[in-house]
Amino acid sequence: MKRALILVTCSLCVLAGLLLQCGKKSNPIAPPVNTPTPPAITAAWPANSAAGLPRNTLIYVTFDRAMDKTATAAALSVTKMTGAKDWKYNILIFKPDSLFHAGDTVRFTVGTGAADVNGNALATAANYTFTCGAAADTVRPAVAGYAPTGLNVSVGATVAATMTKKLAPWADAAIKVSGATGSATLQSDSVLQFVPAGLAYNTLYTATVDTNAVDRCGNRMTPIFTWNFTTAADTVRPTVTKTEPAGGDTNVSVNAPVKVHFSEPMDTASARAALTSSPTLHYRASWSGDSVLTLAMTDTMSFHVPHQVTVGTGALDKAGNHLAASHPFTFTTARGLYVVSHGLNEVYRYKQNDLKPEGYLPSYNAATQVRMSADGAIAYVLTNSGLHFLQVHNHDNEPFFTNLRNSCYGVAVSPNGQRLAVSDTTGNRVYLIDAGTGALLDSVNTIGAAPKGMAFSANSGYLYVLCQFNNRMEIYALANFHATPTVITMPNGGEEMAIAPIGDRVFAACGTEVAVVRTSDNTVAYDITGVSNHPFGLAVSPDGQHLAVGCYDEGAVKVYALSNYAWVATVSVGAAPKGLCYSPDGKYLYVAVSGAAQVKRLVRAGSYAADTTLTTGTGPWGIAVTP
Repeated sequence: MKRALILVTCSLCVLAGLLLQCGKKSNPIAPPVNTPTPPAITAAWPANSAAGLPRNTLIYVTFDRAMDKTATAAALSVTKMTGAKDWKYNILIFKPDSLFHAGDTVRFTVGTGAADVNGNALATAANYTFTCGAAADTVRPAVAGYAPTGLNVSVGATVAATMTKKLAPWADAAIKVSGATGSATLQSDSVLQFVPAGLAYNTLYTATVDTNAVDRCGNRMTPIFTWNFTTAADTVRPTVTKTEPAGGDTNVSVNAPVKVHFSEPMDTASARAALTSSPTLHYRASWSGDSVLTLAMTDTMSFHVPHQVTVGTGALDKAGNHLAASHPFTFTTARGLYVVSHGLNEVYRYKQNDLKPEGYLPSYNAATQVRMSADGAIAYVLTNSGLHFLQVHNHDNEPFFTNLRNSCYGVAVSPNGQRLAVSDTTGNRVYLIDAGTGALLDSVNTIGAAPKGMAFSANSGYLYVLCQFNNRMEIYALANFHATPTVITMPNGGEEMAIAPIGDRVFAACGTEVAVVRTSDNTVAYDITGVSNHPFGLAVSPDGQHLAVGCYDEGAVKVYALSNYAWVATVSVGAAPKGLCYSPDGKYLYVAVSGAAQVKRLVRAGSYAADTTLTTGTGPWGIAVTP
């Protein structure tokens, strides 16, 4: 039996040794113990060994924190005297029931039963002694001096009363100023101070020292003492202390309110009249405390435009002082991303940098395409009723509308910003429209059937039109629009087109491939084959390095290098991607995923990956970003 016990013990020892060696550390260190800090006594009266004190002296002890009042009061003992115990702030007070005897040595002790509100006890007992004189002190404290007085008192003045006696530390509550908020303190045991949070100009104030002024023997001042003073007139000129957005801010929402913070309350009418903006902002003004002016936009600001707001010196404060200096500040709004919902007949607007919603526009029946003007001022939205011109800075304002057939499909904007082209698929027609007025300039019947995708040449002199049912691209010279177009045979019928930023190539989604047309000699220079069963949307990166293709049937986007047309990446985005566009810096690719009612943002960082998804109305199609 003894042998078995030895074997078991040894086995346990071996097992324990193995367990100690299995961890990352052979000698684990216990976590540190959070040792509570005991409370401390910061002051006591009478001080230890004080002599000749009045026979009615109060005893009080000040702690560094909130204490358990019951336990701490019980821990205070006073020899040769009974009395009442009370609390003020973190001060425990003992008032004797009768006079101490003349010449007595009094001992008071705070034992370790004293504890804070969390139960942490005093580390060691504290002992104090004092001796009494022959008499008690029955003289009440009084006000010996006070300030400020009279007229023209600074609004930053401190109010003070000098007392005839030293006061108990809780007597700070005795000093007040009518109509003012602030903090009261006791300085040098006999000076009551009140520091106002802010006095008003040209105002009569009354200061009071009341019966809370009590000395160290419990004698209270009576009656109360009051005096008056009047602050100076306001001659300080106001300033602008803060603006929202701050000057220099970028990526500001086009719906963001503008706030101006002044250094003091203002004459609101003059301050509002002194404010100007460029471009002109449309807003509803409101005030907070007459010192913060808020401009709530009633009309969206322009996307990606510097806005300057200026508060002129005509702004007055309540006393009639002019603003110290004119205060201009400039901020820049974010670029905007526009997405049309073919299913819900709506146009959605987002901040391009973070895709936060900026509102939507209803009642655009069967909207399909959206394009942006070169200066970013106009969004062109194609619906089954025609082409809508939407001022980007005001989504309720449509200065022009071009009435067209309900079978129109594609929109192209000339690089010089002067013309628009719209294709009529069923009518086999192409329309030229004045981009500045919306006027229909001309139209021509295509030779091929079902014109769809279009692109202008880089010099805006030619229009490339992709005809779906005849496997052809027709090239029209705008100088002689009705002349027989140049025709290029395409590998298959197609729907969408894109043009490279440098303008030397045009890309057409055709059948299962993308045809590359060289504009210098109008020939098919290359076919990117095997792209998709249904290549649809196209977008060329701003740096001219990549071509992105929406693969409608496969629910993906493919990217190709334009240097050699090699495949770069394939990203799954969801059912039926249609519209594509790059951000102006080329860092992001936005995809309208019509089958999923979503917009996907792909990050271009070496390769491509989806990082953000937006839910939109059903059937998102056209997508465009402000320049």
